[in-house]
Amino acid sequence: MEKDILQRIKQVIDDKQVSITKISKAINIPQATLHKQITGESAMTLKTLNALLNYFNDVSTEWIFRNKGEMILEPLKLSFEDYLLFNPFEKQPRKKSTNQEKNLQESNSEIEEENQYIKHYSSDVITHRIIQDYQKMNESLIELNKKQQKQMDEFINIISHITIEIPKEEK
Repeated sequence: MEKDILQRIKQVIDDKQVSITKISKAINIPQATLHKQITGESAMTLKTLNALLNYFNDVSTEWIFRNKGEMILEPLKLSFEDYLLFNPFEKQPRKKSTNQEKNLQESNSEIEEENQYIKHYSSDVITHRIIQDYQKMNESLIELNKKQQKQMDEFINIISHITIEIPKEEK
């Protein structure tokens, strides 16, 4: 059984045309150790197996272990609302403010806090991929908020420099 798993791991490496040296550097496992484990000269450790599954995060774990399904996973399409449904932790409601600038700053800080929270609790390969997509989305939101903030600042600057002349009534 272990031979079959090793054979499928070798197939992934061959299909992806990645060297063991490159993989070993990326997953921080010595090249000689990785080579011996993949060739079966020494037992594959759980640490190495987990690192390989994280490195090849588009490869089906089910296929590696049981040879069931397709080798390459279909890209996961998960909306933010779907992510929230799967989130086991209750979120604090966002604070409301009438000041748009304050809202943008609060929104950015909340998004950054959520990013830190997600980075801290991600471990599973599928969860990791979902979290990466969520983080990219959050980073985009932060950038959009920054652009909106800059536009608001420019708008306020323009408005503050406009002088309006009101004609005097002639009698």
